[in-house]
Amino acid sequence: MTVQEWKNRGKDYAIGVQLYSASERPNRVLIANFLRKETSVNRAKLEHELEKLGSVNIPLPLFENDNSETEELQNQVDELTDEVEDLNDQIFDLEKQIKNLELPFKKKPLAAYPPELHQTYISRIKAFYHWCELKSKLNFLPEESEKEALELLIEIDKTQAYVNRCWRILDYYDETKNILQDEIEIDYSKLSFDQQSKQKQLIFQKITKRKKTIDNLYKRLQKTLDGKKRLTIQNRLHEKHKELFDLERQKDELITLTSKYNLTNE
Repeated sequence: MTVQEWKNRGKDYAIGVQLYSASERPNRVLIANFLRKETSVNRAKLEHELEKLGSVNIPLPLFENDNSETEELQNQVDELTDEVEDLNDQIFDLEKQIKNLELPFKKKPLAAYPPELHQTYISRIKAFYHWCELKSKLNFLPEESEKEALELLIEIDKTQAYVNRCWRILDYYDETKNILQDEIEIDYSKLSFDQQSKQKQLIFQKITKRKKTIDNLYKRLQKTLDGKKRLTIQNRLHEKHKELFDLERQKDELITLTSKYNLTNE
C-alpha cells in the first residue's frame, strides 16, 4: 500500500500506524507513542512521517479486522512504555547538557577543516542548537495545538535537512579532501502542488540511481590498480557526489513545500 492509497481510503489511523510500522526504518519511539493513544498531535505526526515516505509501496498485512493482530500490537505498547519513558528522561538530560554547553558533540575541531568550510562548520552547530530548541517546544506543546505542532514539525525537518547538508559537506571533505561546492537552488515554490509532487518522486528516483552509481564506482576503484584509471574514477565519484548532494537538497525543499501545502489545506 502507498501513502496515497491510504489517503484515498480515508486516512484510517490504525492502518496508518501499521503502514508506518511496516516501512523500511520506522522510529520505535514514535510507534510506541502512536499505539498508546490516538490524539490530534499523534495523528499530525503520523501523517507527517507518512508523507516523508513518498510513493514507496509498502507491503502491508491485511489484518485491519483481525483482532488477534490488533491485540498483539497493543501488547507491544506495554513493552515499549518503559523504553519511551527512559528515552524521554535521556532527552531531558541531553537538552540540559546542551544548554549548559557540557556536551562535546563536535565530530572534529574547526581547525581540521580549511577556511572555506569554517562557516559550514559553525552554521551546523548553530542549526543543531536551534533543532534542539524546536524539539523541546514540540514536547511541551498541548495536544490540542495541532496546527502549531505541524508547523514545528515542518521547521524541525527543515532544520534537520540543513544540518544534514552541512554534515555531507564536512564528511565529503574528510573522505576525499575535496570541497563539495553548493549548487544554485531551484525555486520549486512557484510550481503547483501536483508539479511539486511529481518533481519529488522524480528526485527520489534520481537519488536511488546516483547512490547505485556511486557504490559501483567505489567497487571499481577498489579493483583498479592503474593510476590514470583510478584518477578518472575518483573524478567521476566527485561529480556524482556533487549531483547527489544537490538532489538531496532539492528533496528536502520539496518535502517542506508539500508538507506546508498539506498543512494549509486540511
